[in-house]
Amino acid sequence: MPEILPIRKIRAKQFDKEELGGVNLPLRVLGEDEGSYVVKLIASERLSNEAFFRELAASRLATALGMKTPEPVEVDITPEFAELYLGKTFYQKLSNSIGSNFGTKVVQGTDVQVSLLPGLKHLRQNMEKVFGFDAIADNSDRNALKPNCILKDDDFWVIDHEITFAFVLLLFPPNPLNPIVDSLRQHIFYPCLEQQTANFDDICERAAGLPETFWDEVLEHTPTTWKTEEVVRQTDLIKNWFARIVASPQTLSDHLKNSLL
Repeated sequence: MPEILPIRKIRAKQFDKEELGGVNLPLRVLGEDEGSYVVKLIASERLSNEAFFRELAASRLATALGMKTPEPVEVDITPEFAELYLGKTFYQKLSNSIGSNFGTKVVQGTDVQVSLLPGLKHLRQNMEKVFGFDAIADNSDRNALKPNCILKDDDFWVIDHEITFAFVLLLFPPNPLNPIVDSLRQHIFYPCLEQQTANFDDICERAAGLPETFWDEVLEHTPTTWKTEEVVRQTDLIKNWFARIVASPQTLSDHLKNSLL
């Protein structure tokens, strides 16, 4: 498993592209390192320090499970940068997001859409990995309306995870070994996997094989600004969720297989 290191901090230098699609309307910026990054502003809908942490935690998990996902970064928005865009439609949101924001390095690829699925059946094993990852991470936000997936070099890169680990916001979380089938049926890849014999053993075993210290290390290397008391509480809930998966990865694998039949 790759070593967990502190994420890079990038200072926004100029816009590369104005508002992109999506619920929280991210922006694409150039950093002082001349790299291109998608940044989600904390003043946007559904975003907060806790959402940034879940984005980061999902990215760490995806990497640990052998998935492709863009490099996460902390994007510093300065008052000087915001003032450059006075008069733009997004100026107020930008000026309300001074300081630390979540970003990812831009990955050049094709946005997955439902219309592309018939031509991607040869990537069924890759689809199984994404489907299994979303079940393990309790992510229902990868569906026909919001695929949140990029196709590059015949592999899928998973993106947009601010509502991953949704169980941390529930009074009565579901059983991680028994994901809600109705939610899984909304997944972007469900139509390609339905009525097929799938194999989720590898990804479930990888999840069960995470070091006991994994989530503590994720929290340790989370930017200080995002490390709120609520984030610490959510980390404990995530640790408990994975402790149950560790106890019986085969149960989860079997349930995922059966959900497709």
